[in-house]
Order: sequence, then structure tokens, then C-alpha cells
Amino acid sequence: MGGGLAVWYLTAYAAAVRYQLIPIPAARLIFFLLAILSTWIALQEHREIFALVAIVTGFATPSILPAPVDSMTELSLYLGAVTAMGLVIYLLRGWQSILWITFVVFWVSVAQTANAQTYTDDLTLTPITGPAFGLAAVESSRTFAVGHTRSPAQGSIAFSILLLAAAFAFTRVPSLRRQLLTLGSPRYTTTPATSGSKLVDSMNSMSAALGGGKSAPDSLIVWVLMLMSVVLSIALLGNIWPQVPDEIWGTVFVLLGLGALEYFRRGHQSDAEISHVVVTAAVFWILIGVNLLATAPESLPASALVAALVIYFAPRQFAGPRTLAKLTIVIALMEIAGYELSFNDTSLVHARWVASELVTLGAAAFISRRLIANTAERIQGMVLAGASYLVGLIVVWSALNPVWPPLVTTSYAIIGAVLLILSRRDKANSLYMYLGGVTMLIVVGRLLLIDLATVETIWRVLLFLVCGAVFLITAYQMQPGRRSGR
Repeated sequence: MGGGLAVWYLTAYAAAVRYQLIPIPAARLIFFLLAILSTWIALQEHREIFALVAIVTGFATPSILPAPVDSMTELSLYLGAVTAMGLVIYLLRGWQSILWITFVVFWVSVAQTANAQTYTDDLTLTPITGPAFGLAAVESSRTFAVGHTRSPAQGSIAFSILLLAAAFAFTRVPSLRRQLLTLGSPRYTTTPATSGSKLVDSMNSMSAALGGGKSAPDSLIVWVLMLMSVVLSIALLGNIWPQVPDEIWGTVFVLLGLGALEYFRRGHQSDAEISHVVVTAAVFWILIGVNLLATAPESLPASALVAALVIYFAPRQFAGPRTLAKLTIVIALMEIAGYELSFNDTSLVHARWVASELVTLGAAAFISRRLIANTAERIQGMVLAGASYLVGLIVVWSALNPVWPPLVTTSYAIIGAVLLILSRRDKANSLYMYLGGVTMLIVVGRLLLIDLATVETIWRVLLFLVCGAVFLITAYQMQPGRRSGR
């Protein structure tokens, strides 16, 4: 069978390309029919190699038999048909390699088509303005060609429908495959338990570290296809319709995320891992949408508030959305620190940044407290609290240092003293003591290395007196007998 298919493929190629006996579109049709035949053989004989031949040659046909793209509708129908072959093969036989090839090659193909540029010429007449002088004026008035590029897929409704249909199909096929297996019909081949076992084992270890459960053999497919298909589709639609503003796409992402949350809330899915991925996808899409709707710096507090809501509402066994929330708040803190350390000017934009930073730091403090309250996430919460506190010190430095540098040292001393006193009154929370101690070390370092060399003598004396008084008050309040009133 394989030899017969190979002979037919070679014959159709030679007849069209080498001997020009048939036109290229006819050869493409023959290739497509051979791909259908190879798919049928793969399903009937349970041979994965025929499925591989069908999908690879199907997607490679436009390159093997090149021809100008006369109609985006025809190209969209062809790519959709080849993609449907791969999805049907996976649904019936569960061959993961076929699904991965279909997924990767499809999105690469449509991305190349969406980003392809076609050169066109427009004849433009340059008018003469002002006085003209002899032959120079004649030469400057001639007609010349101005070229520009445009994607053949730009503004194509058929190609847009293909992207939307593909996003829906790739997102739906993992859960549909699992539902078909529950029927127990011999029509659907069960995925071998050893399929991708090493990768699955590594995923299980990572999931356990994040608080999640054990993964199934097709877990990687479930996560990647359901999370990324929508993102890839909307990203390419943005290239096809460049006139659509980012706010529209951001709204689409947010609505899709809210729809996924509603789907989960109504309990339409009995598969625990699918439910986990649905919630993760919802959070992922909402975060992308928020960043498209709001520009910096307002996107930072918006993302931070979404992360805080996720930490508050998401069940602890759903490690995916909680991990996204933690990464979001960490990235927001890094952006704040990078902005403040870049020595930007104190303009209206900086005022917007300060307001955004305060909201983001508040959300980070809330998330830290929630994580610390959970034994399994206590260490992560303490690390996040420490990072948030250090970023807060950077914000204080950025706000007060331009006014008068000693104000930074004084503020640090007061903050450190408050934290140390709180740690004495709340022994269960040792984080206050660590942060307060680090802050006092920073105060001492600034006094000796910065203030001692840059501040005038009189102010230096007063600064040392104030900081010394803060240290004495802190030491007095932290004595063991103070809490009991002795």
C-alpha cells in the first residue's frame, strides 16, 4: 500500500512539474485525494505511518506544487480539510504525534500566509512647485512607481473563519477525545499508557510542587491546545484586520475568559483535569485581555487585582490559575522596580505610576497574606512578601530622594522600627522581624556610606540623633517584659 501511494504521488508530481501533462491545480487535487486515501488506510489498518504521510503531504502540497494564491477561500478550505483529517485521526486512534504535527504545521502555515507580503506598484505623478530650471525641472516632473506591500490574507473573511473554526476545534478536541473513550466503543483506540511517560512523569512532579494532581498521558495536549489555540487565533486575526484596535481584541479575550468561567461554574465538565484547564485558560485569557485594554502603568494594578481575585476564589487544588496569578504579581513588581530604578522624571506620568504602584503593592500584600495562611504555600508567600516589601522601599526611595535624601533614611528607620515592634507583639509572624532587621541594616548602611558623605554637618547630626532615637525606642519596646506590662 505504501509503495502504491508513493508511485501515485511521484507520478502526479512528474506529470505536472516535469512534463506539464496536467496543470498544477489538477496535481494538487490528486495529492489531496491521495491524502484522503492514506487517511482511510491509516484508520482501517491501524497504521500510524499512513496518517503521517497523509498529514505531512497534505500540508506540504502548496510548497511541493507551488502556484499563485488566486483565492483565499480555496486556500482556507484546503487547510481546513487537511486539519480536519488530522483531528479525525486523533479522535479515533489517539495518535498524539499526528495531533502535534497537525497543530504545529497548521499554525505555522496560517502564520506564514497571514504575514506574507505582496509587492504592488502605484504610479504617482510628482507635481512641480516653485520655479523650474531647464532640464532639471523636466526630469523632476516625470512619473515614477511607488511600491508598497500588503498581505494577501488581509481583510479575508474566509481566512478569518478558518482561524476561528480552528481555534474552536483544537480547543474542543482534547475533551471530546476523552469523552469518546468513556463510551467504551472499540471504534476508538485507547491511548497507550506508556505514551510520553517520561514527559508525563516530569509534569506530575512539577504539578505536585505547585499543589496540583496527577496528569494523564494526554495532559500536555490538553493544556497546550486549550490554552494556546485561542491566543494564536486572535493574534493572527489582529494581523489580518490591522484596522481593529487592540481594545477590541482585549474585550474579546476578557469575554472568552468570563465565558470559560461560566462554563466551569455550571458544571458541564466531569473531567477534573479539563475543569482545571478551563479555569486556567479563563484566567490566562482575562489577563491578556486586561493588558490589551489598559496601557502601562494602569495595566499593572488591573492585572494585580485580577491576580488577587484568583488567589482568593480559585480552589487550592487548581495549581494552574494560582500559578498564573503568582507569576502576574511577580512580573508587576519587577516592572515597578525597573521603572523606579530607571531614574524617570517626576511628571504627570510618574504620578500615574505612583498611584498604580500603590494599588499593585496592596494586591501583592493581600496575595502574600493568603499564601502565608496556607501551609503548602507558606514559603512562596513569605518570598513574595519580602519581594513586595523591597519594591515598596524602592518606591519610597524614588519618591523621597529627589526631595531630600535624608528623608529616605528617616523613613526607612521608622518603617523598620514599626516592623520590629510588630514582630515582638506577634511572635507567630517572624516575617516582620526579618524585614525589620533587614531595613535597619539598610538604615545603618545609608547613614555610613551615603548620608555621612553627602549631607551637611548640622543636618547630619540631626539625622543621626533621630535615627538613634528610633533605635532606642525600638530596643525599649522589644524588651521581653514590655508585652506583659513590666
